[in-house]
Amino acid sequence: MASEKRELVQYVMTEHKISERCGCRVIGISRSLLHYRPNTVRDIPVIEALQKLAQ
Repeated sequence: MASEKRELVQYVMTEHKISERCGCRVIGISRSLLHYRPNTVRDIPVIEALQKLAQ
């Protein structure tokens, strides 16, 4: 969901030549969400353990 909104902000910024701040306001997300990148590396052991349990 968040990645889709990030793409929408980029699209609006490119197509309508508006700022990041304005694009985020139009789409309805905070600017911090636009720049946030999840740290999935630390979740790998948990994901592997859950996959083993699911088998």
